[in-house]
Amino acid sequence: MKFSIITVCCNSETTIERTIKSVIQQDYPNVEYIVIDGGSTDGTLKIIKKYAKNISYWVSESDQGIYDAMNKGLERATGEIVAFLNSDDWYPENILSEVATQFVKDGMQILCGEMYIHQNGHITRSHIKEKKMKQQLRIRMGFSHPAMFVRRSLFEEYGKFDTQFQIAADYDWLLRMFDNYVSVAVTDKVLCNFSYGGISTKDEMLDIHLMERKKVSLLALKRNRELSDCEKAEWKELIELENVRDRYKYRMQSILTSGILDLDDSILTKIRKILPCECYSVFGCGVMGMQVISILKKAGIRIAQIWDNDEKVWGNYMDGIRICNPEKLGASKDMVIISSTEYENEIEVQLMEKGLKRDVDYLLYSRLRELIVDAI
Repeated sequence: MKFSIITVCCNSETTIERTIKSVIQQDYPNVEYIVIDGGSTDGTLKIIKKYAKNISYWVSESDQGIYDAMNKGLERATGEIVAFLNSDDWYPENILSEVATQFVKDGMQILCGEMYIHQNGHITRSHIKEKKMKQQLRIRMGFSHPAMFVRRSLFEEYGKFDTQFQIAADYDWLLRMFDNYVSVAVTDKVLCNFSYGGISTKDEMLDIHLMERKKVSLLALKRNRELSDCEKAEWKELIELENVRDRYKYRMQSILTSGILDLDDSILTKIRKILPCECYSVFGCGVMGMQVISILKKAGIRIAQIWDNDEKVWGNYMDGIRICNPEKLGASKDMVIISSTEYENEIEVQLMEKGLKRDVDYLLYSRLRELIVDAI
């Protein structure tokens, strides 16, 4: 079995060497590595040329965007399995051997895995809930493109990426697979290291991302010939609602990453009015947990501990705060902030079973987000 790994890049001199080395140092012998550069003007080409003998094909020329470049890579690909590795992401050691074993053993068409997410010196792990993600695929992609391995024959049968989209063409392609009953297998293995801060996470692209995601979802609904008009109307309502919710979420992410909380003391005063307690605990140590901790620390509010349901992180520290088993949460008298949207409902049920009351003993992340955005 042969892999075709495709990296699309432009002016990536600070990160691309790590990306390239993570591919060429894999122990799996049958790997075709393709690099499509969009005409870099920094030191990217020097690094590519440094490893040219380990790269099966590379080119540097202008293109019409990321997905146009990915399609160029697909045209050169000859492997049975294709994957796209961003120029600021990298593979774990010898992961391709493990992926190959799963493809041979299970005869799958698409394999999606988890990622380590690297942001501002912090590392969190994505968690895939297969059933939930497949149920919500008409609303959001859910699966991570850099941690996805695909049979090349699917691109030949169903087409490449639609270049009308700047950010969401991978989601559009996955929905085409979904509506054509192509099976997506899921593993809890970490298949990729992801650097938070790529094009899809930049502030100026978030609105485009939301608009494109909504358009992709609605186009897929329109194409579908099996859902009833009533079912389509229900899905459309859910798509619209999720779009509004995510606009709140991205607005707060923008507020945090822009450093505005460091610049305006009046905003910090508003935050302290929203969060009047002297001390809080945080439930969830993912990216949103980092955001909540950032808010509390910048506002001078003490954090007692962090709770998380993943036993693998118990005893570890985030920003010097211990991550604890939530079984002990009942003994805590600090108000809890749920720092997750994906698992918000199930965490709330967990807290309610312990006798905690909303807005008295705990605060939902979605509610905190609305309060902060409205205040600012």
